[in-house]
Amino acid sequence: MSETSTPPRLADRIRSQRDRDRKRRQMAAELQLQRFNAQLSASVSAALSGMSDATERLDRASAALSQTSSRMLRSFWLPALATGLSLSIGICGGAWGLTHYLSRLILEKAELIEEQRLSLERLERGAAGLILRRDPEGGFFLAGPPGTSLTPARMPDGRPAWIIGSN
Repeated sequence: MSETSTPPRLADRIRSQRDRDRKRRQMAAELQLQRFNAQLSASVSAALSGMSDATERLDRASAALSQTSSRMLRSFWLPALATGLSLSIGICGGAWGLTHYLSRLILEKAELIEEQRLSLERLERGAAGLILRRDPEGGFFLAGPPGTSLTPARMPDGRPAWIIGSN
C-alpha cells in the first residue's frame, strides 16, 4: 500500500509545486506590469506636460505674431495702399482732364478749319468782283471782273498785294 499511495502524493506535490510556481510567475508578471504601467503613466504625463507647455508657448508666439502682423499692416501696407490709390485717382483724373482739354482743342481747330474753308469758298466765288481759282498744278490765281486791271504792289508791312483799277 505504501507503493500505491506514494505516486498520488508525488503527483499532488508536483501539481501543488506547479500551481505555486504559476502563481509566483503570475504575481511577478503582475508586479512587472504594474511597474511598467507606472513608468508608462509617468512618461505619458511628462509628455503631456511638455506638450501643454509647447502649446502655451505656441499660443503666445501666435499672439505675438498676430500683433506684429497687424502692426505691420497698419504701418506699412495701409500707407502704401493709400498712396497707390491716391496716385491711381490722380492719374485717372489727370487723364480725364487731359482728354477733355484735347477734345476741346481739336473741336476748336476743326471750327477754325471750317471757317477758313468757308472763307476760301467765298473768295473762290468772287468777293468784291475778284475770282480766286486754283490752277491744275496746285497754285492759285486771282482774276478780276472784265474791264479791271491788277497791278502787283506791296503793302506797307511788306506783304504782296495788287492794286485793282479800271481800264
